[in-house]
Amino acid sequence: PMRGISDAKVLVVRQKLFEEFKFNHPDAELIDSIVPPTAALREVSHPRIEMLAYSIEKMADADIVIFATGWEKYAGCRVENRVAQYYDIPVIYA
Repeated sequence: PMRGISDAKVLVVRQKLFEEFKFNHPDAELIDSIVPPTAALREVSHPRIEMLAYSIEKMADADIVIFATGWEKYAGCRVENRVAQYYDIPVIYA
């Protein structure tokens, strides 16, 4: 989830983008990189960084990463984008 956007909205956008991608790539599988609300995050000084670490950990299994319109406005998305670039994970900008 991104600051200012509800979890529900993020899930809806993510599902729509995945369905569009899956139409042309029927074997595609979605890696759920959103920290579940029930996850017991440790008490840390910067919980948003811990959430980012969780999503980057999930990227380790990805063959491709899709970024929704507006991704560049969010620090975590910018970091994820750089990680994808540095580690040669193909990126689609939707």
